Amino acid sequence: MRQVILKFLKSKYLVFICLIGLLPVLSSCSNEGITPPRASEGVLDAGGYFSNQSVFLYLDGEWEFYPSRFVMPGEFHLFEPDAFLTVPGYWNQRSNGKYRDVHYATYRLRVVNHGLPSVASLRNNEIFSAFRLFVNGRELLNNGVVGTSREEEVPVFQPSVRSVFSAVDTLELVLHVSNFHHVNSGIFESPQLGTHYSLWNKQLFNVGFSFLVLGGLLIMALYHMGLFFV
Repeated sequence: MRQVILKFLKSKYLVFICLIGLLPVLSSCSNEGITPPRASEGVLDAGGYFSNQSVFLYLDGEWEFYPSRFVMPGEFHLFEPDAFLTVPGYWNQRSNGKYRDVHYATYRLRVVNHGLPSVASLRNNEIFSAFRLFVNGRELLNNGVVGTSREEEVPVFQPSVRSVFSAVDTLELVLHVSNFHHVNSGIFESPQLGTHYSLWNKQLFNVGFSFLVLGGLLIMALYHMGLFFV
């Protein structure tokens, strides 16, 4: 009986390890062989990248940065960017320490020649600690409540996918970020842009991966409890 129990536990354990090993391969298939474009000085030219309907794009690169100011869409003609910050990255960890005491700011990026259908999708990732994201002047995503003080801010982290409706081939992304609760200020993982199909697949994969890890931990717990009782 003891040998049967051990064989069963070990087989479940090995299946879980194999699944974990295959996940990186499965998750990378959609973008295989395609070099993603990067933003330069606040502009990302995505010409031809979205010809494959299963592709999504991390909006990495240089975004316009306006520290200690929430600039609304339509007001950028009144201001000049203080810098072009690399995303993903933290503004309070720059080597010169210029923005170490900044707790809220505005990012701006223009995605040109995107070639997406009129209904595309955008997915937010880890942005500390609260944010509002506007696309072509309309608020599309938000996590928590941004504020200019610790009392005003409500920190929240909840990745989600939202549809983007655009009849033009340029998307203006305006991101208000505030952080009074986390050690790092800024964008840990860039927002993602793509077709609704590609980003929902990515979202479902991440949810499934989380449940798989939870299930794996449960299996390992049962495995070691079984060893203890045997």
